[in-house]
Amino acid sequence: MLVPFSVHNDAIRTGLAALDGQVQLHCVRCTLLGGITGAYQTVLSSFVQRARSHCDRSADDHSTKIIILEKLLRRTLLFFCDDDIELIGKNAIMSAYYQTTFHGATTMGKWELRNGSNPDLLGGILTDVMRLFLNLKQEINANALPPHGVSLERVIEHGGMDSTIDFGDQVYFAKLALDHPTHVVPVYATINESDYPSNGRFLRDLRRFMHGDDNDALVIFRNLTKIERHSGCRYSIHDIKRLISVLETRDPARIADITKYLLRALPTSPQWDNRQTWGGFNKPTEISS
Repeated sequence: MLVPFSVHNDAIRTGLAALDGQVQLHCVRCTLLGGITGAYQTVLSSFVQRARSHCDRSADDHSTKIIILEKLLRRTLLFFCDDDIELIGKNAIMSAYYQTTFHGATTMGKWELRNGSNPDLLGGILTDVMRLFLNLKQEINANALPPHGVSLERVIEHGGMDSTIDFGDQVYFAKLALDHPTHVVPVYATINESDYPSNGRFLRDLRRFMHGDDNDALVIFRNLTKIERHSGCRYSIHDIKRLISVLETRDPARIADITKYLLRALPTSPQWDNRQTWGGFNKPTEISS
């Protein structure tokens, strides 16, 4: 029988009250190799080992250890929240715990982007481009953004994370979500430039492209044109190609126009061509054919 969330929530609050508020948090700082994926894998491995150690300390016979371990695996949530993310809503973690441990869901984030600390005046424009990029991926369920959450039970079933591949953390949680429900946690997020494989590196390459660097920053947009989009999608492949053509001009004014225009588009948009308005708005003259 499924336990209602309110009952589950009350049980946790009762347990905390019994401790008379004397809950201690221990912060452990360490340097890990392998970037964010390596850090994730270290946490996964650590919790598996801690679960086994707990069972060894709690019982002597094998059957009792199995019972304790199974209960621990089902009730333990591993929740990864980056330091540039702010959860929206005071019950975000509780709802993630409930959906993950009782329904076997994979928790992932839905980002509302804030402007980052970009080093030049293109910052606001590039943030809008990133917003649009995430929207394009979100509507075809191609985002696997943090915060990430999974039960320890499913970690045991699925195995560890490959820290040798780019975006290994997102690949891992995307695979976990293939045959299980997904619980989405809304968050405020900031993307700052980085050298590690991430949205931050894409932002870095995009800024360099805007300043004349001949790199492959637009490849990820071109890749999106190869994925079929259903008729109810907010954007069509034609829209993405139009966006790419404007980005190739490296003209900040034109890029600002098209990104703001696409971001305010209605959910169901017709093809953008010379015969009609797009998304219910008149086409800006700066980006017309």
